[in-house]
Amino acid sequence: MNYDIIGDIHGHADALKALLQQMGYRDSGGAWRHSDRKAIFVGDFIDRGPKQVESVEIARRMVDAGAALAVMGNHEFNAIAWATEDPDRPAHFLRSHDRPGNRKQHAAFLEEVEGKPIHSELIAWFKTLPLWIELPGLRVIHACWNDQYQKELPGLGPGRTVTEELMVLASRKGHQVGRDNHPVRSNDNHDGRW
Repeated sequence: MNYDIIGDIHGHADALKALLQQMGYRDSGGAWRHSDRKAIFVGDFIDRGPKQVESVEIARRMVDAGAALAVMGNHEFNAIAWATEDPDRPAHFLRSHDRPGNRKQHAAFLEEVEGKPIHSELIAWFKTLPLWIELPGLRVIHACWNDQYQKELPGLGPGRTVTEELMVLASRKGHQVGRDNHPVRSNDNHDGRW
């Protein structure tokens, strides 16, 4: 199988469609497909661009149709943390809603989904994305490949997905999974905090 690696769409659905078309993919049966290649999305489907939901839906339909694979990026991880209540602090979330930088980074996505059923639907899909993929001769991860960090991950779900336990640990300062350079927490705010 031949693969096309596509990263960091960040809500730019029109650019994604143009790229897929340029690479020979065609929209067929509701999903972009190629006759002899498969796309691999390297996460960061959301935040920044003008078409958040459409960007996710393009990738999601391709994955569901078997025309693509995808891994979770830090923006999907942050979206899950934003939407997940902190089990130790009722009425608070794993990604603080009180920090203006958190809302600002996530504003484009929230503008399209906040308070709507699609928000929880997309969060549920993000939770199905593996943190990394290993194929014969090919490894794909959003942040950095580190065998040791990957072995350290407690509570990893089926198919290398995040679990509630892993989300909580990665959101806690001081835990090994919460390190800024850890693949689960690759923080692009660059301020060392969520």
